[in-house]
Amino acid sequence: MSRWLSKTLREVVSISKERLEPSDYADKEFFYLGLEDIESHRGGLLKNTLTRGRDILSTKNIFHAGQILYGKLRPYLNKVHLAQRDGICSTDICVLVCKRETVLPEYVTYYLRSPAVARRLTGLVGGAHLPRVNERDLLGLPIEIPPFSEQERIVWILNESDQLRRLRVEADSHTTALTPALFQEIFGDPATNPKSLRKEKLGNVLRVRSGNFLPANAMDQNGSRPVYGGNGISGYHSSYMFENPVIVIGRVGFYCGVVHYTEPKSWVTDNALYVAEKTEELEDAYLTSALRFANLHQYSGQAAQPLISAGRIYPVEILVPPLSLQREYVRRVTEVGALEMEQRVSRGRLEDLFQSLLYRTFQGEL
Repeated sequence: MSRWLSKTLREVVSISKERLEPSDYADKEFFYLGLEDIESHRGGLLKNTLTRGRDILSTKNIFHAGQILYGKLRPYLNKVHLAQRDGICSTDICVLVCKRETVLPEYVTYYLRSPAVARRLTGLVGGAHLPRVNERDLLGLPIEIPPFSEQERIVWILNESDQLRRLRVEADSHTTALTPALFQEIFGDPATNPKSLRKEKLGNVLRVRSGNFLPANAMDQNGSRPVYGGNGISGYHSSYMFENPVIVIGRVGFYCGVVHYTEPKSWVTDNALYVAEKTEELEDAYLTSALRFANLHQYSGQAAQPLISAGRIYPVEILVPPLSLQREYVRRVTEVGALEMEQRVSRGRLEDLFQSLLYRTFQGEL
């Protein structure tokens, strides 16, 4: 690192104060980004659509392609995106403009995404009501600047590693779509039932019960037994309710109607229902998928807090195919599950590689 220059971030970037006021919106369309639209770990975008100006009711920051967007507000802290197009964004996003005669925007983007910098910025968060990073603290960060040729080499290596991660995620998303596709291939669309399979109301084939109350502060921090709520695993505990896996249905709130299949030796909280009894005509893996296809959220009460109950879902009909068909489905789903496990291992290795490269880069070891 002998030819690297020790700088502070304010010496190589500035913060853009270019703003768009509500009076400027009129009926124009803008590419708008909020903090929720930026991926946490990869810095990609979760949306890529235009927004009508009249739907944006407050002052926004203007950004341009090649500028860096940094999320400075908790819980979206450390989201970093290098803009590929012009647009406007929330004022909770800091727009950084690189001094291109000194540093590449891609290099600074990776610097801000590095684990050491993320930890340091997290420690600088202040404010009780809306915790955020102060812009002065952000610009005061130390950064080592190598020659341009070295910056280009580093960016190329990190881009290649990052691209491998993205390709892995894209491939995994295709695998995830295999299970619902298999369901429709074997059983047909439950809404139209083209194969004229037998239908039964849920109340005729199963019974559900509410889980047991277990607040987060009562969980054993050293426990290893998964605790399931409406959105899957919400924590761990030292005790468990069920020796074998059970089917769980979100009972209340945003995840009302979401279906999960638990790990063995698990706890289910009262934020969810679980299938306590079912007919022997239904395989667990088939029933789990059938309940997902039933979209149980649509049967929730529409009060301030969405809620489903046994009484609301028992009239819902599902297909009850012959066990031979169900078992064929389970066999093929098991094969998909094995593939997903292999992909998770691969994804973990690529993530570890990328994080290692990020760490080594800004330690001068790459």
